[in-house]
Amino acid sequence: MNFAGIFQGLRGLLSGSDSRERARALYGEIIVQARNPAFYTDFGVADDVEGRFDLLAIHQFLVLRRLKRAGKIEAHFANVLFETMVQDLEDNLREMGVGDLVVGKKVRKLVEGFLGRAERYEENLKGDDRSGLALTVARNIFADETLVDSPQVQAMVDYILHSARLLKSQKPARLMQAIVAFPPIPSLSQA
Repeated sequence: MNFAGIFQGLRGLLSGSDSRERARALYGEIIVQARNPAFYTDFGVADDVEGRFDLLAIHQFLVLRRLKRAGKIEAHFANVLFETMVQDLEDNLREMGVGDLVVGKKVRKLVEGFLGRAERYEENLKGDDRSGLALTVARNIFADETLVDSPQVQAMVDYILHSARLLKSQKPARLMQAIVAFPPIPSLSQA
């Protein structure tokens, strides 16, 4: 057994700059999925700051959830991935022209929003609560509780449940190399 090679591999996984680079790459994959046009055209998610944030939040949450359940190294990487998201939110606010004095408050509000959403999603998934998940999706992603029984909310719930199962089957080491697979986005006619 080549212990030197194993040690080098572990050291690479824990390396600060390497971890940040891999987290940025994985975060980029999460963004690509969250910005898939089908969410906006087929599902009717609002193509605005709030809609994009909510789709980012659910995808980021699902990946973080998988990593945090795998072990200490993966949980550490999940923290780096979370920090990557926070930095991206800050960078985006600055690009949108938000002044330096306000950026911190806005980022804090977005992070609190993310954590609140993550807590609700975790409760719904942990309790296998499909109706609770539908209500959470209707409130957050569609900003309209009256849509809870709508085809688009039900299709989104199916997509989230499928994503959680698919991520559970993926090796954390691959996720940490920015290799992630999300399920296809169902069309509403198939949902």
